[in-house]
Amino acid sequence: MNGVDSEVSQILVNVAEEAGCDAHGAIMHLIEGDGAYAGSLYYMGSRTAPDGSRPLLPSTPVRFSEVLPVGVLDDVEADEVRVTATGNEGPAIENVCCYAAIMFWCHGDPIEALEGKWFY
Repeated sequence: MNGVDSEVSQILVNVAEEAGCDAHGAIMHLIEGDGAYAGSLYYMGSRTAPDGSRPLLPSTPVRFSEVLPVGVLDDVEADEVRVTATGNEGPAIENVCCYAAIMFWCHGDPIEALEGKWFY
């Protein structure tokens, strides 16, 4: 990251550390399907720690409600469209998107850690 993105990510890393959380840069994958495979799948793939290391962590499922800011995924456009023949049910179509993200893991209660420091 560079420019404003770098500055904002550094602020978020500092806030996460103060709250007792870990912060990693990650690639968020969104797969939305229809037909036999209807539904949405969101997960975090490869990650980078603030020190530049790449922790060996498995892909992490993400609930839609965990993505902030609210609404950021409302009008996403697919980076890739996959069409798979499924037999008698017709083709299954998956829309695949990838986005840069910052992922937080909190140890303990982050609200308690930040109370009086960041929330007014």
